[in-house]
Amino acid sequence: VLAIKITGQLMDSYTQLQNTLKIAGLAGKEMEVVQERLFQSANKNGVAIDDLTQFYRRASITQKEVGASNADMLRVSEAVSAALRIQGTTSKAAAGALLQLSQSFGSGRVKAEEFNSIQEGALPLLVAAAKNIDRYGGSVSKMRADVIAGNLSSKEFFEAIVKGTDIPTSSVPESFNVLVKEIRSLGIDIELERS
Repeated sequence: VLAIKITGQLMDSYTQLQNTLKIAGLAGKEMEVVQERLFQSANKNGVAIDDLTQFYRRASITQKEVGASNADMLRVSEAVSAALRIQGTTSKAAAGALLQLSQSFGSGRVKAEEFNSIQEGALPLLVAAAKNIDRYGGSVSKMRADVIAGNLSSKEFFEAIVKGTDIPTSSVPESFNVLVKEIRSLGIDIELERS
């Protein structure tokens, strides 16, 4: 009975994932490629695939405004996934930051409210962006001052995140180890392999 319920939930999640990507304007082979890359990124970083897909959909709405390709949108989504892993937070906990991040791409200028939310929920993204805009010299504080003055464009911010996709790696978060222990306590045999 448990296996049937889990299978049903997985099928529902898969359908929802495909519908979300269709809403983002993807179809056919292009949708398959995006879906596979998002799935790989979510698995690599321990992020919920549905939340990462929702971020991709929201961010893709602003794709034309920032002059981004689908490859750029995927790089930003992968950077988001890595940032959440490094920060040790879940996509659910960072939902506000992810919403504000996607909105910052379409607003023309990054607003202080958006910036503050991103700083709280996805700081590694700001660190990466600050490193890729020469006038900030890697300083998030200098970037923040520019945001307050209205001097950081959405396009420049987006491009800095795309360039800054070399977000540092980290080890597996402790929360993952706790999850594995909980699964094992339910009597489910699970083995982990290092790749």
